[in-house]
Amino acid sequence: MAWTRPSCSGVGPGPRCGHTINVCGGMLWMFAGFNGSQLLNEVTTLRLATMRWDTPEITGNAPVPRSGHTTTTVGQILYVFGGGAGSSFLNDVHLLDVGSLTWTQAYVAGTSPAARSRHTTVLAGKSLIVFGGGDDSRLYNDTYVLDIDTMAWSRPAVSGSPPTPRWGHTAALVGDKMLIFGGHDGGKMLNDLYELDTVTLSWSQVAKIDGDEPSPRAGHTMSTLDSKLVLFGGSDGGKTLNDVYFLDTSFPTCTWMKSLIVGAAPTGRCTHTATLCENGFLVVFGGGNGTRLFKELYFLDLGRVLRDIEAKQQHQAKKTVIKKPVAPPAVKVRDPTHYTSVGQWLHQLGLDGLTPQFVREEVTLEALPFITEHHLETLGVISLGARLKLLSAISRLQQTTQTPAPANQPATSATLPINTHNQSTQVSTQTDTDQPNPTPALSQQPSSACVPETPPSDAVKSSSIPPQTTEIPHPQEPPCATKEAMPTDPGSNSTFARELIDSFSELKSATSSLDLTMHTLSDQLAAAIQQQQINNDLLPLLQQIQTLTQAQPIQTTLPPVLAVNSNPQIVTPTPAATQHTQVQPQQQQATNQKRKRNRKIKPTPNTNQQPAPNNP
Repeated sequence: MAWTRPSCSGVGPGPRCGHTINVCGGMLWMFAGFNGSQLLNEVTTLRLATMRWDTPEITGNAPVPRSGHTTTTVGQILYVFGGGAGSSFLNDVHLLDVGSLTWTQAYVAGTSPAARSRHTTVLAGKSLIVFGGGDDSRLYNDTYVLDIDTMAWSRPAVSGSPPTPRWGHTAALVGDKMLIFGGHDGGKMLNDLYELDTVTLSWSQVAKIDGDEPSPRAGHTMSTLDSKLVLFGGSDGGKTLNDVYFLDTSFPTCTWMKSLIVGAAPTGRCTHTATLCENGFLVVFGGGNGTRLFKELYFLDLGRVLRDIEAKQQHQAKKTVIKKPVAPPAVKVRDPTHYTSVGQWLHQLGLDGLTPQFVREEVTLEALPFITEHHLETLGVISLGARLKLLSAISRLQQTTQTPAPANQPATSATLPINTHNQSTQVSTQTDTDQPNPTPALSQQPSSACVPETPPSDAVKSSSIPPQTTEIPHPQEPPCATKEAMPTDPGSNSTFARELIDSFSELKSATSSLDLTMHTLSDQLAAAIQQQQINNDLLPLLQQIQTLTQAQPIQTTLPPVLAVNSNPQIVTPTPAATQHTQVQPQQQQATNQKRKRNRKIKPTPNTNQQPAPNNP
């Protein structure tokens, strides 16, 4: 658990508030306070190695009993300043040498601060800086400096906007900045944050603060842990608190973080002490809640708390990336031949950690343009950011190298496009610029990874599949569009129809712009059937052609697109139909031979139909 109550031996101190505890020489040194009935000036120690309480015998002139004072550790000396002594307030300075166990009252030069209690004192270099506090009649926001070498007080001229007068606030030093938080201004509780530059002695309010701010309070504690401040407890005027906040000052703007502490946490309290030990534990003792005072000792493992906070931040960051993917920055990628190894290429992308996987799988520079998402899974690339960065870099490599796709490359939905020869395709590939690639939502894969790109033109030439264009897609050839599927009834007057179908097949296989020609042939075949030049057993063929071409229903007149000569068995297409017709020589020769054979066949009259006219 983060909060623990250690077992201690010896005779421990009784309940109290308004006391101080300092760490020095591996021991906690407790001084003075109020136990509910009287003010104290005793010194009690706790040896951290053995967790044993003790009351050492100290010589010299001890300070008068008090509470609300400050004690600051400087080497082996504890400096006590001010506090309240019942009906009076103090501004004296006493020194406790923990090595010789001797009290000494210091006689200081200069103008001393006014007597006060519930002020703050921090050590900055060789100076003790005192701010704020008050007595029964007034509150202060003045700044005093005690030079510990000369033991002289001074009130330096400060610039900027200092905090308003207050008491019960806290102060901590981070670097060369003294930070002031909260307190009471005589009318209300505060939760503002100010900083004093201890070099330039300039005050300013910290206005830009992120995170969840603590509620206004006084009587709390604030300790320094590296660049973070640890705030605990206090009173908001209505109740006492036991919450824990961290103020991270390492960010561009200060950030508050509230910690959810587990374990046997102390009850709400104020005017307690919270002392940071060298082992990363925060030691909390005493304080009160308005009805009782406490004497229990609590330890808070700040190391564990900070680890939990960092883990929570990383988890929140991952959730943010999943909800709103961030586009990876575009990286200028050179030609693979400019690299000496795959490791150098990965280093340029900032992915050195993936080098062992690429080396283990024997991925070479020449193979980089052919890597797909499936390959990345094989290589064990799990991170979304790394996958997007690699796919973007590989896409630019493909443009740079102009590497043709392998003949046996499978065309799957996860295959990255290999080349960009077809400029009419709507797949866009990131060029080698400094602009980042847009990242789609995770519910959709990038278009370049989903849509296989048109293969290079040289690969098309070696294939039996005709090339496709993005403007006019090629429909699949219907089964009835071949001569083998034509009706072979010798009683049907189908010579004219066969020539039409021959022309249709020739045009179909020879051009990539069949739309106009298919409509034309469909219309002429429809007209021939309606005018009874051929019988109706070719009507299913017409219907299938019209389905492919989305032709209009059978027309009553012959379309004027075709000019037909006097011979009813020979159809001459107009230039509008022939401009797309480019029949291979061998195929044209075979077709002419078939036409000669068909002309020798005499049509057999059909008793069910009227003879077809000579001129359709």
